Amino acid sequence: MAVVLTACSGGDDSAELETTDPIAPPVIETQPDISQVAEPQSAAEPATQPAPDKSPDRPETETPAAPQGVTVDTLAATESRPPCGGSSTCVHAGSISGGHGEPGIEVHYDPERNDAIVRWGHALGDVIACADGGDTITACVADAPFDQSCKDEFDRLSGLADELAAFDAVFLSAGSPCRPQEGQP
Repeated sequence: MAVVLTACSGGDDSAELETTDPIAPPVIETQPDISQVAEPQSAAEPATQPAPDKSPDRPETETPAAPQGVTVDTLAATESRPPCGGSSTCVHAGSISGGHGEPGIEVHYDPERNDAIVRWGHALGDVIACADGGDTITACVADAPFDQSCKDEFDRLSGLADELAAFDAVFLSAGSPCRPQEGQP
């Protein structure tokens, strides 16, 4: 086992390290005085970048531009869509504060709209309310107003995996068979 002791003397700026080992004789190492350390070199020349490899078997690629962040100014400069797609039956439900000086969020809905996304949202709401009431997701999907083909696919997948994974795969994941796309009637 080695013991390292550091001793500082009052008038000398150098410090000594003494290592003692019961088998080996003591070794004294002297650390250099701070004034003996070399001065840093003056401003170094910038490192040059190697020339790009222009061999015929390596295609040249351009460095993509850094993405620009979304700011209040860029949002204000973009043209926004009218609420509810400009529907005359659009209702303003209220505002949600953005907090800390950020712009708020305006909430609108159209009670007359009844496309695939609205029906899907209502059916998902029914499943959530049913599951919050204590029923299983399987029972809730069976009672929800989904197309029968969606219920059949959910039953098939829930037999292969758990019901949460089946629900996600059939109704929630992007590209899932029973998740409608914007613009569907």
